[in-house]
Amino acid sequence: MRFTEAVKNCAYYKYARFKGRSSRSEFWWFFLAYFACNALLIVFAALVPSLGSAAIGGFALVSICPYAAALVRRLHDVGLSGRWVAAVFLLSLATSALAVYEQYAWLRWISTAAFLILFVAAMLPGSRQSNTYGPRPLS
Repeated sequence: MRFTEAVKNCAYYKYARFKGRSSRSEFWWFFLAYFACNALLIVFAALVPSLGSAAIGGFALVSICPYAAALVRRLHDVGLSGRWVAAVFLLSLATSALAVYEQYAWLRWISTAAFLILFVAAMLPGSRQSNTYGPRPLS
């Protein structure tokens, strides 16, 4: 799958579709676009601080759903449940809420490890046959 096709699929056509499977190319091309937009917004925030934080916040609100949906579909391709994404997201929220208390600093390491596990799982090749989440995405 090509870059523009992957970004259109994830950002527009499959914006909130948490069912089915995504190929590695679809997910990683979309992730590259997502990462590039974040990087550009960080540079913009450094240059124009008054508008930059609002732009970053707006992009985060708009992009959380397609990113989560693409990651869930990618995990489905590997054969994992999309509930892992929700678990890591909730763990991240809990870590952020408890970050002010020094005795819960160890939760940051668990949250980071959980994110890295999802990251590695997204790199794994998908199953070649149909699985419980649907047919092979590129066939």
